Amino acid sequence: MSREVAVVGAVIVRDGLVLCARRGPGGATGGMWEFPGGKIEPGETPEAALEREIIEELGCRIRVGAEVTTTTHAYDALVVTLTTYWCVLLDGSPSASEHEELRWLSPDELDPLAWAPADVPAVELIRDRPWTHSSRLADVSESPSPSDERNVLGGVLEPCGTDPMTGFFRDGNCSCGPQDVGVHAVCAVMTEEFLAHQKAVGNDLSTPHPEWQFPGLHPGDRWCVVAARWLQAHRDGVAAPVVLASTNELSLRLIPLEVLREHAVDVPDDPSALISD
Repeated sequence: MSREVAVVGAVIVRDGLVLCARRGPGGATGGMWEFPGGKIEPGETPEAALEREIIEELGCRIRVGAEVTTTTHAYDALVVTLTTYWCVLLDGSPSASEHEELRWLSPDELDPLAWAPADVPAVELIRDRPWTHSSRLADVSESPSPSDERNVLGGVLEPCGTDPMTGFFRDGNCSCGPQDVGVHAVCAVMTEEFLAHQKAVGNDLSTPHPEWQFPGLHPGDRWCVVAARWLQAHRDGVAAPVVLASTNELSLRLIPLEVLREHAVDVPDDPSALISD
């Protein structure tokens, strides 16, 4: 009887290039190329497992973004279910401590490599999705201008929050440039229930991380939340209130506008105005 295992892989993007790793000799996939990652341990979320595996395998830290794809492949007596995620480097430089070789390649350079069968569907998606090409994933030194991005109502994207300073680019806006593979698009007002839920699913927004310019959040704070995370909370009945004028239209790729409207609030610049005398 075949043994089943769930694994995760990181599609790490930098300067329009994707990190590819060649396995060492031995086994059914010896010498083949893959996206680095590994097995999900009991009690781990896929994202937490991937962050841990990349630290162990490559000696660097990543930010895990949206899912690329999930595929299942049978290798002799082993059935592997692989979920790949878009990722960006937070700090450190990848080193091949467990792989034979690492290469940074453009999407159109992936095909000639001998890929492990479970990774092939992800390779095809990366190659074929237009926004993955270098013109869309090129590194940028500045955040996009909010005037160039629209909110879910079709207007100019308004600031979400500056105390604490939110946004993928820490500019107070839910701007989503090509580096933001996670799509931090939803301007949400934190609640105790939402923060507790996020911590329970492995996305701790309460604990400060100064090394990532993350202060730790409290109820009442406005924060640009990953669209997929907000939708997960909505499905679990603990969605945070949403400021529509400050929520990026990119969130509509995952979340219907009518769902966002159900949780819409108007938040004044001075939250103390909400407190009655």
